[in-house]
Amino acid sequence: MLILAIKIGLVCGVLSSFAMWMSTWYMLIRDRGQAFAQMVRIVYRGYEISPRGCVMGALWGFADGFISGAVVTLLVLVVINLFK
Repeated sequence: MLILAIKIGLVCGVLSSFAMWMSTWYMLIRDRGQAFAQMVRIVYRGYEISPRGCVMGALWGFADGFISGAVVTLLVLVVINLFK
């Protein structure tokens, strides 16, 4: 049960990291997304629209995605086992 939660957490972390990486580069290239960046800065310390911010966003995205994916998976598996 724990191994499955870790595997799904890793997948969610990689996807979330990739999404933050790509969205930051899109905003950097297009010079848009200031409102999005301000909103993300509240949650992810060190995030900004720059190459450094791209790395920080990817790291925070991985951590956030991993923890969220693992916790949700564990909760679902516990509920499923309760009603078995």
